[in-house]
Amino acid sequence: MVQSTYPAAAALRRASLPRFEVHADRCPQALAKIVGMLANLDLLPRELQARQSCGGIWIAFEVEIEPARAERLAERFRALTSVAAVVLMLYPVDTAPQASEAADGGMQVRPREIATVA
Repeated sequence: MVQSTYPAAAALRRASLPRFEVHADRCPQALAKIVGMLANLDLLPRELQARQSCGGIWIAFEVEIEPARAERLAERFRALTSVAAVVLMLYPVDTAPQASEAADGGMQVRPREIATVA
């Protein structure tokens, strides 16, 4: 397999994935509930990050699903008792993100449009 030498190629591929950011109470089961729901739907996150703070737990992940299905999944996350907020970022599938030259010579990738559902 030939790897791309374009520095932002991975970011361009990832930009089309729906990204979820879930903010939950400091409940030991919050992360397990989120990951369990993904497993029940046979979804494997491409990337998952979790961070605990005094205000609660922040969980961010990307999955390969259609935007309509992502919106339904966000509603299911919102129904969990320990979840305080869910932000869903959808990037248009037919519109590639814009890549521009950064000041330091690297590439910056910015989506053209982000839809948030709070």
